[in-house]
Amino acid sequence: MIIGIILPILGAAALIVAISFTAVSKSDGKLQGQTTGRIVDITYYPEGFNKGLGGEESVNASYSTNRQQHMAGSVYAYVVDGVEYRRTTNYLVNEGAAKKKIGQICTVRYHVSDPSVASIAKSGVFKTVAVVLYIIAFLLILAGFLLAVLL
Repeated sequence: MIIGIILPILGAAALIVAISFTAVSKSDGKLQGQTTGRIVDITYYPEGFNKGLGGEESVNASYSTNRQQHMAGSVYAYVVDGVEYRRTTNYLVNEGAAKKKIGQICTVRYHVSDPSVASIAKSGVFKTVAVVLYIIAFLLILAGFLLAVLL
């Protein structure tokens, strides 16, 4: 009987996460421009780097924690209309894995009216995860409902 309550709760949680992934994939639709870039460095403070606060020079709690845990974001450079931009990923990976990517070519998608807004993440991944989560949510909610009705 309790499983009939737990399954819909898990389904609702999966549904909330799926909705957030859908929102992220739709926001990527604003990145209409595309160019080729290159991974040029790493940073332990991607939030500050993207806000123009610098990367490793910005010593704060986030920087210190990431540095101690050997987690870093990749810094990529790209050129739009003759202007070079540098951004970093908004996610962290193992420092060693991030360093291995230095020098690699990447596809950069950017906002046409503001090329400083860019991403190297593929929106297709977000869409795929969202679809899988919607299916899981539906099945969990259905199973919970059926268990509650049948028991």
